Amino acid sequence: MKKPVLELNLDEPRERAFVTINGVNYELAAPDEVSVAEFGKMQAGMRLAFTPGTVPDDEAAVKLEELLDAGCRAVLKAPDEVHARLSWLNRAAVLNAYAAHIRGQHQQPAPPPAEEGR
Repeated sequence: MKKPVLELNLDEPRERAFVTINGVNYELAAPDEVSVAEFGKMQAGMRLAFTPGTVPDDEAAVKLEELLDAGCRAVLKAPDEVHARLSWLNRAAVLNAYAAHIRGQHQQPAPPPAEEGR
């Protein structure tokens, strides 16, 4: 029997992932709640933040902070006062957690290993 390459269930309620900040849980956006532009900003910020051996100049550092802030605000459903208190490292950690969560949601289970000797 053939199996689908992708199976979607749009009617099933989704379980929300969350981040805990100072003992309070804040939900992360679902993948379909983040626009392509917001996702692009998030990816650009992560690339800038974690490029080994790169030391940004002042202008690039400001741009990095803006990208991380925009990406974090797109994925973390928290009030402005919480976002305002996050450092750039906190924002990068939130975006990294979101990216890991999204990757985990879209991984397909590996097929069973083939039997040997037959």
